[in-house]
Amino acid sequence: ALKRLGYSDDEVAGILVHIEKHDTIEDVTDPETGKRVHSGLKPEHLAVFDCAFQPNLGSRSLHYRGHLRMMAAAQPFLSGAISKTVNMPESATVEDIMNTYIEAWQLGLKAVAIYRDGSKRSAPLATKKSSEKSATTPATEELAERIASLIRENESLRKQGEMRIRKPMPDTRMSLTHKFEIAGHEGYLT
Repeated sequence: ALKRLGYSDDEVAGILVHIEKHDTIEDVTDPETGKRVHSGLKPEHLAVFDCAFQPNLGSRSLHYRGHLRMMAAAQPFLSGAISKTVNMPESATVEDIMNTYIEAWQLGLKAVAIYRDGSKRSAPLATKKSSEKSATTPATEELAERIASLIRENESLRKQGEMRIRKPMPDTRMSLTHKFEIAGHEGYLT
């Protein structure tokens, strides 16, 4: 990606050294010297490298609504649901999670899996040490009320006939087949 953005080999090497040393592609303040250390990445290119979770020394991350929008762009072309987890920060509240499910439903997504950073005792993508984690209090009654309201709204829409009806694909249809090769192995994508 760095080469496609126009960085030279030396610039790419410098940025990679910065990432290895500081665990982020963002500019950081060196804890030993107090000086600002620049990664070499232009500010306008930062968004290209945003990740699901904020790095320990960084301040940026891909907003969880970006996951929903990406799935919503693909969903109309799929007959089934998309298997993609929406990664939410530890600071996400019960209301944020509830609104994520509502937004997913409004966007026409058929299924949504949510992972809130720090919600499990051990997780493959934990971004903080356990001593840094804070306790939260869930607002379960509000969530239950909102879910019941959405169920009623969904039933009302079904009765009105506004619900999309699945149209099965024909048994025989036109398609394009693309041949590809990866590490000496051929494959075909139809």
